[in-house]
Amino acid sequence: MIFEYNFNKLNYLANISASKNILYMETPKVCCSTIKKYLQIIETNGDYSLLPDNVHDKVNSPLKSPSEIELPISRLFSGDEFLRFSFVRNPFTRVLSAYLDKIVQNQWERHRHLPALGFNRGANVGFREFLERIHAQPPLERDIHFMSQYDILRPDRVKYHFLGNFEKFSHDYSHLQDLISATATIRDSSINWHATNASNRIGEYYGEIETTLVRTIYINDFIYFGYSMELSDIR
Repeated sequence: MIFEYNFNKLNYLANISASKNILYMETPKVCCSTIKKYLQIIETNGDYSLLPDNVHDKVNSPLKSPSEIELPISRLFSGDEFLRFSFVRNPFTRVLSAYLDKIVQNQWERHRHLPALGFNRGANVGFREFLERIHAQPPLERDIHFMSQYDILRPDRVKYHFLGNFEKFSHDYSHLQDLISATATIRDSSINWHATNASNRIGEYYGEIETTLVRTIYINDFIYFGYSMELSDIR
């Protein structure tokens, strides 16, 4: 077994350009809207009329899910048929961005996520309380926005051709375009729907307890993706 979470999650997280033989494993809160829109444009050869109104609409997306590809999962994630890539982000800023986006800024998202974390829909939940509930959940049962990137991607089991970094996105995004020999102009400003400016808000939300919780919850992200466990190293 490559991925230990349920197949519905994998079907959502894996975005496949069948015509270009590209597989993008989505990591929520790591520019996934931008990347999915880019791949959708490539897959439709730039025909915007074929794109869904919501970039995250899997039903109407031109990108396929694993259940729609006639390849065993093992071949899909380790064979030579597809170029596989993803992007990762510093765990400190990623989980803060998820908290701000899903708990603080968006009422619809807050009402959706709070009950799953054991809170009332109208609760005023601080960052520490949020992290404590995430910590208490079984890792593979967490919402994909709060799961570790390691658990989502399983870089120890999947042969990725490229793992880019949020912190140098412009450079790595350009490299991705070169790697797949395709360019696309994105005209839709909605790719910034979920921006939270988390990197510049670290001081507002992190104390010693919050820092320790994130180090504990996302220990494998720090180790496997080479991120420092010191807040002072965030640029």
